[in-house]
Amino acid sequence: MNTEVITVATHNEGTFEKIINNKFDINVKVLGYGEKWTGFDMKHRLVYDYIKNLPEDKIIIFIDGFDSIINGTIEQAENIFRKNNYKVLFSKDRPGKLYLLQKSVFSECKDNNVANTGLYMGYVKYLKIILSDMLNKKCKDDQVNINNSCKNYHYIEIDNNHEIFLNALSERDEKAIFIQYPGTINIHRVWRSFFEYGQFFLKYFIILYLIMVYFLYKYKKVYHIILLTIFFIVYYVSMDKSCIL
Repeated sequence: MNTEVITVATHNEGTFEKIINNKFDINVKVLGYGEKWTGFDMKHRLVYDYIKNLPEDKIIIFIDGFDSIINGTIEQAENIFRKNNYKVLFSKDRPGKLYLLQKSVFSECKDNNVANTGLYMGYVKYLKIILSDMLNKKCKDDQVNINNSCKNYHYIEIDNNHEIFLNALSERDEKAIFIQYPGTINIHRVWRSFFEYGQFFLKYFIILYLIMVYFLYKYKKVYHIILLTIFFIVYYVSMDKSCIL
């Protein structure tokens, strides 16, 4: 079979063990294990480096290494992919209470949908073009880059019918072949997200900072203003600003 499943995981977390020891005996190629996480663009770099010398007609299925489960066979996925004459297929980001916020951060790909980079598949020929383009962008957020650029690629499709991919809000009986659930919440991921996604809400942080300074000044809390300002400066310097500067 000319199809391969790959993932990126720097360590064992979440559903990683279920992915590797899946009940369908699918061999999942793990990229980046033991390496230090350097940001979301690391996924694109690792995948691109792995596929750049592979045959162009090979199909690659990428699944998130911590939040996904395998719910079917490669044969099923490949048959659906070929039947629909897909070139590159991304999963549809799950709609939820914060979906409008997701759209404002990540933008839209096609048909008012947000593409999710945790689940996708495509021919090496086309994935190399897309990933190479993503790696040349200043912004380090993979999902922002894909959604901002996908209109430039007529061959990118979104799995609206969830035949192959599904981003689900909770674990339940689903028919999709590859399913991604909300990630496991831990201190490390929350802390990392604070610096990775803060750039998209910077203007709101600035407004909040100014409001707090106003009230602290009103009540003559000069010491607190100094501490707040130091915290804000340190946070601003430390956060990823690649998508806004």
